[in-house]
Amino acid sequence: MKRIVKTAAIALLAAAFALPMAACGGAQGDEEGKYRECLSDTTFQEGLSISGLQSMNVSRTWWKYRGTADETVMPYWELGQYCDLSTTRFRKGEDGKDAWRYDATKNDLTLGTIFDDGYGIEGTDGGYETLTNQSGSKYVSVDRATGEINLNVDTSKEYIDEAGNISPRKNGEDWVHLILGQSAGGVMIADCSEIWVELDFCLTQTNVIDETGGASQFQWIFSVKDMNSVVGDYFWFNITLYDNRYPVFPGGGMFDSGKADATNKFIYSTSSDKLYEGEIQSGKDYSVRVDIRPLLEEAFGIAKEKGALEQSEFSSMALNSLNIGWEVTHVAQMGVKLSHISLKTKKI
Repeated sequence: MKRIVKTAAIALLAAAFALPMAACGGAQGDEEGKYRECLSDTTFQEGLSISGLQSMNVSRTWWKYRGTADETVMPYWELGQYCDLSTTRFRKGEDGKDAWRYDATKNDLTLGTIFDDGYGIEGTDGGYETLTNQSGSKYVSVDRATGEINLNVDTSKEYIDEAGNISPRKNGEDWVHLILGQSAGGVMIADCSEIWVELDFCLTQTNVIDETGGASQFQWIFSVKDMNSVVGDYFWFNITLYDNRYPVFPGGGMFDSGKADATNKFIYSTSSDKLYEGEIQSGKDYSVRVDIRPLLEEAFGIAKEKGALEQSEFSSMALNSLNIGWEVTHVAQMGVKLSHISLKTKKI
């Protein structure tokens, strides 16, 4: 059932990452020798703030589970659903006007506001609250009793042509994202003796239909910002939990590129053998428990060696924001079930 929410409480949010800040890091003052949870609402009780299809658009709507969550409380989690192929897939007629343009609204999960109708379709499945779009390319379900969330992507329903046939993504085009994000609260890395990431997950579907155009990646990504930089310099720290191209992800470093809104910032990715043993398998439960404090220092050194962060010192670097979920650049059906998402620090 499609529900259009027209209440002032679910108006558009004003800025990217304009989410409630977790009480963590140096911002709130950790006690020495104590572990502190940096993430808020880890069981998704307060819903999700849904992005638009374009990553540069800062407008958001709120998913509040059919009105059962408190509609006066801003969600702590953002759901990024980026990919708008209408900007690259169109056909002009002889008169120069559009004879056909890709209909991206069918892929949109956004809900309604007092200003605009929504496109997302809400429902339930047993104990899960569900949200999907008209095309069925993205599906999210939340069980607040267990804290489980499912993120499913079917890019065969987005990478299509005028006739509705599969048309793999071309270089320079947008690609499908379905990612959860939250502010990390500005955790000063040098002030922490330990920084633990914890996550339970199970890949529920890994079906590659056409390898053209790239890969399917399930990742936990941090932006690591120089808090003393006048230009806000930063790099990306990636925990790649699954990449369909590698039985064991090798890790590495590169600069962000590939589309118009790429950040051009350095990306460090840790190898999967530091996260779990053996090859990743669909249908198998994994529990990741890793102290990333030494990996962050290693990543900073590699970024400097590659020419990034020229004016930065490690002492001023902080975890600034994070996202976790899918980026799928080829034609595939991917699904993951997540729970126990945690980021804990221990002050020196």
